Amino acid sequence: MLKKIKFEYILAILYILAGGLWILYSDLFVSNLTDNPDTITRIQHFKGWFYVFTTGILLFFMIKNHIQKIRKAEAKAKENDKLKTVFIQNISHELRTPMNSIIGFSELAQTEKTDNEILNLYLKTILNSSQQLLLTINDVMDASLLESGNMFLNLTEIKLRDFLNGFSNNYTPLLDSKVKLCQSGNDLPRDFVFTSDEEKLRRVMNNLLNNAIKFTNEGCIEYGCIAKNNHLEFYVKDSGSGIESSMLKNIFNRFVQTENTVKQCKGGTGLGLAICKDIIELHQGKIWVESELNVGSTFWFTIPLKLTHPSYNRYAYN
Repeated sequence: MLKKIKFEYILAILYILAGGLWILYSDLFVSNLTDNPDTITRIQHFKGWFYVFTTGILLFFMIKNHIQKIRKAEAKAKENDKLKTVFIQNISHELRTPMNSIIGFSELAQTEKTDNEILNLYLKTILNSSQQLLLTINDVMDASLLESGNMFLNLTEIKLRDFLNGFSNNYTPLLDSKVKLCQSGNDLPRDFVFTSDEEKLRRVMNNLLNNAIKFTNEGCIEYGCIAKNNHLEFYVKDSGSGIESSMLKNIFNRFVQTENTVKQCKGGTGLGLAICKDIIELHQGKIWVESELNVGSTFWFTIPLKLTHPSYNRYAYN
């Protein structure tokens, strides 16, 4: 029964009971011991200090014992978190290796010219499903690293044009005939170079593009980048189902999925946008969304423009 009661309640109850019993029985003892008022006053002073001293020591040891239990539980929880992170990393690696092989050979098979429409459909399905599974594996691994504080940036120089063109090359073969992927807004020089963590930045763009493709049945998905206010501003714009206004403030929280995601059975872990937010904040940037239901959504994110060539300085302050 006592185990079900919170420690602070037990402490308060014991303190009140001890105080009440002490007053009752100590007063009876004093009254039986003497009738002299001066003696009773001196004993009362001694009795009060004795109670304060004794209960103070008892409270100290009770609280100390409780804190030690909390610290042991905290240390065990931290150790379990470390083990969980290592386990997830190992499992993710074991899953990711064969998935990369499946994706690679599927892409290779798609490059072979064939008039067999059924075979082409099968290859496209394998590639779509494999990439979706790989994205889920990456989400789980990233969430684990972020949770444990073990995600760090590996900053390198990135050619912006090559970075953006890669998404068009990867996603165009996966799209239905009713959906087009368009790159726009990039008026920077062809050789424009910036500094960032390419792998993590690519992860953010992949998440945003996957979401756009998931909710766009027809129309155009635009993506691109502009230099603005000493930042690079990336965006992904779709003409899909949009997001309810009530969901916008929570859309970057973990495990949050929009009503459309649930209704349309689009799947997903509910981690992607939260991971995007954490990665962008690691870059000291910010991410936000503008959306209208049944019209579409535009996701924006910025990262500081760490220039690697003096001739690009004019783009930092447009």
